[in-house]
Amino acid sequence: MQTDNIYKEPLKVVCISTRGSKKLIKGGIYLANRLYKTEVYLSGVGRYPVENFTLLNGGLLSKEPSFSVEHKKSVNPSQTNYTGQFIQCRFSTGKLKEGEIYFVEDQRKIERKGYQGSINYIYKLKIRGFRNCMSSYRFNEISTIEQRSIKLKNLNGDKIKTGEQERKFLLYSDKERISILFQLLTKILIDMNNVQFNSKEIDITKLMLLKGKDYNLIEEDVKIFLKSKVEALIKKYINHL
Repeated sequence: MQTDNIYKEPLKVVCISTRGSKKLIKGGIYLANRLYKTEVYLSGVGRYPVENFTLLNGGLLSKEPSFSVEHKKSVNPSQTNYTGQFIQCRFSTGKLKEGEIYFVEDQRKIERKGYQGSINYIYKLKIRGFRNCMSSYRFNEISTIEQRSIKLKNLNGDKIKTGEQERKFLLYSDKERISILFQLLTKILIDMNNVQFNSKEIDITKLMLLKGKDYNLIEEDVKIFLKSKVEALIKKYINHL
């Protein structure tokens, strides 16, 4: 399909008619990925007659020339290692949201046995903020310029809109999170050494949540950390108070 305009981001359009669809909401704002002749393609919704929409300024979408959003290249882990890079979700599924930016903590190559003993490999991406690895086909690459822009914003302390940024704690890598939890635990142990505690009243999880409130910690963050050998060390320490 040949188009007149190539956009980097989807075009915002307003629904003025729900004719022919139960999904559309009159007055709702949608993201259009493509317009070709009489149809407009809405991101994550479907395709509809252009007469159903206007531009944000009220201009008729039917009078706009054809356009499409710049095509993004799907990630290809067999050729590129995306560890430490940002990628973009292609379509919403489960907790992933279409168009959102995600950070790759790790890339894993998994061996699978195929037909008659043959060996195949698939690639999974460990996305920051998610416990399970994700299939690579769900994501598009982000250009080097966009990668640099996001990382610069991060260094400047600006809030970067990424899919997993619901809590501050999730902004850090796995290694950084462990370091943060160890620092919080160390502070608690120092406090316990300086103040008289009743060992029966000590709840390490609650104390760590209190100390880590600036990181928006939740109980699960702490409990997973404490399930390691750390828990046995803490009990031994408490018994000697």
